[in-house]
Amino acid sequence: RVVECFENQNVDTVYSNIEYVDKKNPNRVKRIWKSGKLSRYKFRLGWSLPHPTLYVKRDVFARLGFYKDDFRLAGDYEFMIRLFFVHKVTTFYLDETTVKMRTGGAAGNGLASRIVGLMEIRKAWLVNGYRPWLLTIALKPLRKLHQWVLPKLM
Repeated sequence: RVVECFENQNVDTVYSNIEYVDKKNPNRVKRIWKSGKLSRYKFRLGWSLPHPTLYVKRDVFARLGFYKDDFRLAGDYEFMIRLFFVHKVTTFYLDETTVKMRTGGAAGNGLASRIVGLMEIRKAWLVNGYRPWLLTIALKPLRKLHQWVLPKLM
């Protein structure tokens, strides 16, 4: 389906939805992230797309580079700012779950790593020539709350 989107939509990137599953029981869904369509305004208000579902054409990497090594926790976020704000690459939202991923990871591992991650998000805007809105940083973690509620409703 992702390849079909690249072929039929003539875009540089495709992204979709993700389900986070329990570390020990992959059949138990812990969090559902339905991305929605990319909006630079929503991005400024803390919205983001799940980077594990972001598929990027090879020539985009050749032109714009890869993740920056000096971002320990927010390299994906910086890369998306570079893609969608600085270079305004084209994208298509595939409204399907293409990734199931176990919970955990460096960015979600305790309060200290969350604070470092938020500081890196601020830095990601600055290194790309943008000044982040105060709400961008404040709303980033809050915009994910509904993702934990959704599986409980299903």
